[in-house]
Amino acid sequence: MDDLLGAIPSLIHGCTLRQIAEAHPTLVADLKKLDPVATAATFGGLLTDPRVQANCNRIESLVHLATAYCNGRSAVTRHFVSRAFKQIGNGYSGDMEDPSEDVFVSLVNTAGGNFRIFEGIREGTGFHLQRILNIVETMPKTPGYGRIAESIAALLSLSEEIARRSCVRENELGQEIPLYELPRGTANEIALRRSLIRFSDDDLASLRVNKSSLTPFVFDLSDRLNLLDQQLGNTDLERRPVAVTRNEMFVLLPTAIATAITCYVIDFVVATKMTQAFEASLAADIARLFYDTPVLGRHHRAPLKFQRINGGRIAAVMTKADPGRFLHLVFFVDGLEGFRENGLGGFNAAPAALSVAVNEHIKIAAQDACCQAEFKSGITLLVGCGYGRGISCEIENDLPPQWRLELLSAYDLITLSWLSEFDSLSLWRLLDAQEAIAREGLNLLNVNGFLNLVALSRELDGHLVPHGELPRNFSTLGAKSVLLVRQNAIRELRHGVLKVWNPRRVLDPDGRWVKVRKTGESEFEEDRTAPLYGSEEDVAFGKLRGVYVAPRRPWWIEVKGETEDRASFFEHWMMLLIWLRRAAPILDSEYANLKSSPMLIRVNFAEMAGSRQGMPRPKSEDELRALLKVSLKSDSHIEIDVMSGFDDGFAQPENIAERLLVEAIVKGAASRGKRA
Repeated sequence: MDDLLGAIPSLIHGCTLRQIAEAHPTLVADLKKLDPVATAATFGGLLTDPRVQANCNRIESLVHLATAYCNGRSAVTRHFVSRAFKQIGNGYSGDMEDPSEDVFVSLVNTAGGNFRIFEGIREGTGFHLQRILNIVETMPKTPGYGRIAESIAALLSLSEEIARRSCVRENELGQEIPLYELPRGTANEIALRRSLIRFSDDDLASLRVNKSSLTPFVFDLSDRLNLLDQQLGNTDLERRPVAVTRNEMFVLLPTAIATAITCYVIDFVVATKMTQAFEASLAADIARLFYDTPVLGRHHRAPLKFQRINGGRIAAVMTKADPGRFLHLVFFVDGLEGFRENGLGGFNAAPAALSVAVNEHIKIAAQDACCQAEFKSGITLLVGCGYGRGISCEIENDLPPQWRLELLSAYDLITLSWLSEFDSLSLWRLLDAQEAIAREGLNLLNVNGFLNLVALSRELDGHLVPHGELPRNFSTLGAKSVLLVRQNAIRELRHGVLKVWNPRRVLDPDGRWVKVRKTGESEFEEDRTAPLYGSEEDVAFGKLRGVYVAPRRPWWIEVKGETEDRASFFEHWMMLLIWLRRAAPILDSEYANLKSSPMLIRVNFAEMAGSRQGMPRPKSEDELRALLKVSLKSDSHIEIDVMSGFDDGFAQPENIAERLLVEAIVKGAASRGKRA
């Protein structure tokens, strides 16, 4: 069977700009009278409006057409923009538009902070760009590599500024269904939208962006006719989405910023013959990602060992989901071969080699599992990992008995793994339900992969079929029936998971942007979506730090103490995090005149329950309070010393000890701030 996984390009990709133009001669004739940069920027500004997210295809086509064909001096009007939007919808660009399947804006991070990215046409744009940014961060700190990092930082700064100007939030959803006509509100804002993507020299200076560092992303307008024979999805304008005119810059395709950075890095890697090092770094990043992820509800902590094959690298691991049920995970990391020819609009270079390798892994896994007396069934998940290019693979139809295969992108597996109440056994339940439906004479036509099936099931409270839409006698009709599954059920599911998973960096009191992640799953929506994180980087050094990202400043909390009981140490830290979750937003609001820099609360325990000898001795509130000392190390550093004997209070049912710790935190904040 043939299948595709990964970031699958839109079907319009593969169509040249000239073909689109030939289908719209009247539109092209009108474009020739207009100013090229101003017109392209006017259309490009529409890409910042979530009200037209589902129309990204046609808007990007209009930006390309304006760049290639405009050759006059006339100003573009809102009436023309509305008419062009409607005209180009009646053709390739409109026909290939689908309902939106992902968020409008995602978040990526570097050692310089967090940056909002316009997702554009592709799914998981931010996810795949993060892989590239992680690799760049590991590059040597030499002048050559430094220039690459500087250029990327400059373009990311423009992306973040456009998002700020547009007032769009990270992980925000836009318009779900493609529109036939441009909304009146959007048409009336074309001048404003154009200004959102315009940068003067003063704007760049205020952003601390060196104009020359953007040179790799500047489109040469003298080459604009070359766009005509290029395929959308792999054009020079997507690789260089910035136009320069007089003393201004325009980001003509804000939705192509991730594409531009990816192509810039890969082109450099290919030109310097560093492809093997890049692929090894990408595989290592994927291995780290899944090592730190509770894959389908459990931490396997099995390091992925990738082996080179033609076209990329492959690794596999098998675990028991339940007695007799085996989950086999096969990860494929896409290589760079063929990238220069088709860019992100293409597919992996050697699908046949991938097919052979996957089939062999399945046979070996099935043999190992079937030898065990308890064997009932197995599932292989083929996980496509890469940098945003589509992945193609052909799998043999004759799978081993009691063995099934599903295909997922790494982005989708991460989504499933952070999905509440979904684990590896959920795979069996869902696939069993799908097969049961098929036996009743109904085939589900689901064109958008396994994650979409999961989303549908959750929408229907665990079912796969909306019973009210079926004829009463559908199972007795004799012939097979087909039910088309809504293709973008994944939209809300991805949005919900991103709000919880939400990887980012947070500025700490030392001025470092620290990688953080959610501290764990919660049954309560309020806790799951709270901006409370644990530091990834500090764990490697034996430290436990957490942070609550409040509107005015981050509130960091760190626990210190001498104990060999790591479980007790962790419990003390989690207890402090729970109270930080409740206290930080109130303190941040009430003491508004505190310094805007990050606050640090360090709690030093002289002893912990795991290191204490003997039974706890009950103490009064005054006795426990006397064992707490609050001091201020700086305007943004509160130190709380917890003396020996205080831990006895945690064993008392009145919960006095925790209340007094919160009181100490409030006391420290109050000593440096005045209530608003």
